[in-house]
Formats: sequence, C-alpha cells, structure tokens
Amino acid sequence: MTTLTADAPVAAPRATSAVWRRLLRSPAGLFGTALVAIVVVASVTLTIRIIATPNVSPAEHITRDALAAVDGRVGATSRILVRDADIPLIGIERAIVNEFDRDGVPVKVDEGLGYQFGYSRTARPATVDEVWYVIELGQSLSLLADLPGATVLWNASPLSAAEEAELQAGQRELYAALQDAGRPDLYFRLQSPLVGFALHGIEGVDPATLQRVADLNSKVAESGGCRCAIVAFDPADAAAAAAVLPRPS
Repeated sequence: MTTLTADAPVAAPRATSAVWRRLLRSPAGLFGTALVAIVVVASVTLTIRIIATPNVSPAEHITRDALAAVDGRVGATSRILVRDADIPLIGIERAIVNEFDRDGVPVKVDEGLGYQFGYSRTARPATVDEVWYVIELGQSLSLLADLPGATVLWNASPLSAAEEAELQAGQRELYAALQDAGRPDLYFRLQSPLVGFALHGIEGVDPATLQRVADLNSKVAESGGCRCAIVAFDPADAAAAAAVLPRPS
C-alpha cells in the first residue's frame, strides 16, 4: 500500500530541474534548447504579424467601391432587380443584394435564384423600377454600355477613359465578326490577353483590331484590376440587354 504525503509532488519539479541542469551543461543540450527557443519566438512573431495585418482580398475593395458608387441612388421604396451579367467570380451581385436588404431596400433577384436568396426576394422585370446588370467580365460591359437606355452607374476599369472606349469598340467589333462566322461560343475569350490566339484565322476578324484588343486586355491583366461595372436599364429595355448577352455553356 502506497501512502501519499504532502511532500510527494515536490519530487517532480526537483527531477525536472536536474534534467534542465544536465541539458544546459552539454553542448548538444544547449544547442537543442536554443533551437526550441528560436522556433517559439518565431512562431509568436508570425502569429502577431498575421493578427496585426489581416489578409484582405482585393475583391473586398472592389465591392466596397461598387457599393459606394450606388449609395444614395435608391430609396426605401425603390424596387431594384439585380442580375449578374456574366460569371460572378467576385460576388459583387451578392454583396449588393445583401447590403440593400440590410438597409431595407426592396431588392429583388430573378425568379430562378429564389433558392439562393429566398423566394420572397424574386421578381420579374415588369414589377420593378430598374434592372441592374452587375458585370465582372469586361466584354459584357462592351455590349451592354452601347445599348439604348443603358446607364453606367459604376465602372472600375483600370484603363484610361480613351483606352476603355477603344477596348469596348474593339470587343464589339470582334463579337460581331464571331457571330457572322458562326462562332459566338468564343465570346468569353474576348477578355483574355490570349484572344489573338483564340480568334486567329476566323473569317471576318480584323487583325489590327484583334491585336489592339489583345494589348489592352494584357494591360488590364497586368494591372491586377478588373473591368467590373454596374449598368442600369428601365424594365422596358432590360429584355434587349438579356438578349444580347451570351450565357456560359
């Protein structure tokens, strides 16, 4: 039978102290102890740096810019139907819907998106005041901005105004050529820096226009920005906008 006394727990700290003394007296032990200390200090420093400098996605700044641009345009009684015009890689459309809903604006989405946003938020264009197309791929801006009734509420292009206008015109020209050649499936290549390779040899494509569009696309890509935008239409004009935009297959 073992009897525990109040002095028994003291043995463990004494043994631990003896182990540390032996470690610090030997070169190998001293090196190992120093290595552990360096790792601990480095880990703590890295943790502090991560906490002090959060990794904010560039999409955060783009989305805040979009929300600031449309702030004040709508009121509590405005009925806005928000649509993505292409592939929502950043999620600007969702951010607008969320913010408007929090602010009490009766924001709406298309009827096919009730499973994402709630069926009470779905509507048809004929029942709202405006239809907003949220663009995250620049070639959609090139098509929509040229339509009757289009109002560009926000444009985040990294290009100058003259370059942006030139790129929009060039992409419209190339898309018209693709339609004539029976290749509208290449529409989503119009924003790529490699558009010259994708459209090479297609009948009706002007080589000079193709090269200029490729150059400007490269400039956008190198900037790290996006040709994102919001384009508004009256409900009567929204049907034409829906018809002109190819959808991802």
